[in-house]
Amino acid sequence: MKAKLPHSCILTFRQYNVWNILVNISQYSKKPFAQKDNEINAVVLKTSLFGKVYVTAWELVDMSYFAIQHSSRSPNAKLIISENDFVNLYHVFDSYKNDLEGKLMNNYRRNLLLFVHCFGGEQTKLQMVKPQMDIYYRTMYILDVIMRRSFPDIRIEKILNEKFDLSIEEFSTILFSSWAGAADRVVLLTDITNSKALLRANNIIPVLDYYSCTLEEIINFPLKRQIFYSKPLIKTSDNNYIVSNYYLLFFCFQECIYWIVRDYYYQQGSRKFTSAYGECFESYFHELLQQYLQKDQFERIPEGKTPKADWKLTIGEYKIIVEQKSSLIYIDTKQQTPDIDKAISFVKNNWGKAIRQLSNTEKEFDDGQYIKIILVAEDYYADEVLDTVFQVDDNLPENDGRYWLVTIDMMEVLLYTYKHSPELFFEIMEEKNRLELEHSNEGRSLFMIINKFGIESNKHIQQQKFIKYKDILYEIIKEDLEEDKNE
Repeated sequence: MKAKLPHSCILTFRQYNVWNILVNISQYSKKPFAQKDNEINAVVLKTSLFGKVYVTAWELVDMSYFAIQHSSRSPNAKLIISENDFVNLYHVFDSYKNDLEGKLMNNYRRNLLLFVHCFGGEQTKLQMVKPQMDIYYRTMYILDVIMRRSFPDIRIEKILNEKFDLSIEEFSTILFSSWAGAADRVVLLTDITNSKALLRANNIIPVLDYYSCTLEEIINFPLKRQIFYSKPLIKTSDNNYIVSNYYLLFFCFQECIYWIVRDYYYQQGSRKFTSAYGECFESYFHELLQQYLQKDQFERIPEGKTPKADWKLTIGEYKIIVEQKSSLIYIDTKQQTPDIDKAISFVKNNWGKAIRQLSNTEKEFDDGQYIKIILVAEDYYADEVLDTVFQVDDNLPENDGRYWLVTIDMMEVLLYTYKHSPELFFEIMEEKNRLELEHSNEGRSLFMIINKFGIESNKHIQQQKFIKYKDILYEIIKEDLEEDKNE
């Protein structure tokens, strides 16, 4: 019996030098990010020898992993010498990947909608990257203000000092500067000076090491290409660092301090930090309610014998109950070829539980119908994903069209709008409520609705208590550059 030949795409990649491919992918990942049109962010339309192809930021992640698996490490291997060469190679990979995804979708026909939400979430996150400095502001505020106040025994500054001999602000500045510096370079240590200022090699290298991995580590990582989400830098044989994907380095910056502290406690086998952060998330929402509602418009629901929701709100004609969930979605479900069994497990154990809590609370109140909100800290899944929870969990109450999945940033926008423009708030609520009750297939996301009504930014997060964390970064960089000049 004849041996089966590898796929033609694998044979093509074997001809090329792996480092050359990775450098080209890194360079190309900046092109969609730099586009001014937000509607097509993360996508560039190109023409190859084989026809038109969309070069997407998410498929560049897959292409990096594929290249590391199959491309040559010989210095004599074929090189990409032009943009056309790269687009042609990308098109070969794109065709191969589309074929694989088509087969995978056939395997998950019973849970096709959840499958689409899993890979669609990654695409949406990449496409909406520009406003997401908001995530950094909010995370820093929760850690720096709320956690410092509520859990003084979780000494974040001490952890950063132990691991990197840097302050929280210094670490964040180095990572942000590395990302910004990657805009005009692929190899991050290029042109780093030996100054006495912060941005010098002996401070930068430990940070880059923390976010880097070797080719061997990538190949052996059990979650495959998802390693790039926590370690987006690829360490070269001469101890330098290639940015695997410009977007993913930015994502690491967004919540960098959170993940360092989380991993610190995880390595000790402790859930102390994640539990504390969940409580801080609840406190943050309480602050929102206090800032934008009157005291008689919200109340904390006391705990009882059966699990209940967290909050009851009364805003005009709308009666709302809210259950907060700070659990993070499993990393192996957040990709173009997701682990659907893990996704089912997550939505049942987290949002299925929340749905039951909301339903029990509504029944116990027994005073009419409520909008029942699951408030989440992570903005990965689209609002409509809740439909799939009812599909995969037979033990849930009936979906009455009043269950909403709302991210914390959209809740900030809603509450801010209510205080500053109540008429607009009620228009948004009416539209969202109508779409949910109709189980509309035309899109029900609050992000889409608020944009429809002319809201283009989150004014809540633009307060000084949040944006000061950006100002701190910029001030450190400014001082660093001035010190460098004075040497």
